[in-house]
Amino acid sequence: MTRVTELSDLPELTAATVRDLVGRAVLDGVRLDGADLSGVSVAQVRMLECALVDCTADTAELPGVTAVDVYVGGLKAQTLGFKEGDWRDATWADMRVGALLADGGELTDVTIRDSRIDLLSLRGTHIRRLTLSNCRVDTLDVSMATIEDLAVHGGTVGELLSDGARMTRVDVSDTALGAVGHPGSLRGLVLSSEQIDDIAPALATYLGIDVHDSTE
Repeated sequence: MTRVTELSDLPELTAATVRDLVGRAVLDGVRLDGADLSGVSVAQVRMLECALVDCTADTAELPGVTAVDVYVGGLKAQTLGFKEGDWRDATWADMRVGALLADGGELTDVTIRDSRIDLLSLRGTHIRRLTLSNCRVDTLDVSMATIEDLAVHGGTVGELLSDGARMTRVDVSDTALGAVGHPGSLRGLVLSSEQIDDIAPALATYLGIDVHDSTE
């Protein structure tokens, strides 16, 4: 079961500012409240038992971040880049993000809940355990990812892109799934019977099957 890190689970935190976000910074037990992260681009930041609450950004980039026991809540951004990051025991909650780019990283016991994300890109990411709960995601891109356990509960996923992904278990049976982008990369996908009916035409086309309704 995915461990969930809530804000209330963290110890008493020390206030931080955007000036503390510098390359290779080590942030331990700090809280960043209501900060404008627009234009932030710093690499290799380490965060341990930290919280980012009600922050905003047009574009922010934190490539190579290592985040353990971290809570990110109420964040609003156009583009948020966490490429090649290592997130463990982390929660992203109540977010509104245009593009959340976490390609090429590693996610272990990460929960995303009650969030609206236009594009959630996890291309090439090693997903050990990831849960999406009550989220609206227009495009979920796990192409080329290695996925051990990904579960989506409630909410909607407009399109799932899984080209080249190696999936042990991706359970989307409990969400409203609009479409799959590549029917040939579905091994390990868990669907409801209704979802099977929805993707059957695309799967038939991919397999070269002609479907003709019988006539009386």
